[in-house]
Amino acid sequence: MRLEIDSVGEGRYAMRAEDNGLGIVKTQMPNNFGKLVYGSKSHRPKMPCGQQGIGISATSLYGQLTTGKPSRVISRTGKGRPAHCYQF
Repeated sequence: MRLEIDSVGEGRYAMRAEDNGLGIVKTQMPNNFGKLVYGSKSHRPKMPCGQQGIGISATSLYGQLTTGKPSRVISRTGKGRPAHCYQF
């Protein structure tokens, strides 16, 4: 994962995170970023540690809570495939 943070003014910052994951299909974008799933059963289906995508969802929601502005998420499921952009 690559993380960039830039100052954009008086005490304001812009954050950009990029990873080399599988990507999120267009139809699942609202489900993955519109809510944060947690609890004792959130590990199903079983995935190795670090592949649940919980971190980016939590980061997006925290940014929305602290700034009052939407998060912009861009995802593509492979090289040469179209990228999809959503604001939440």
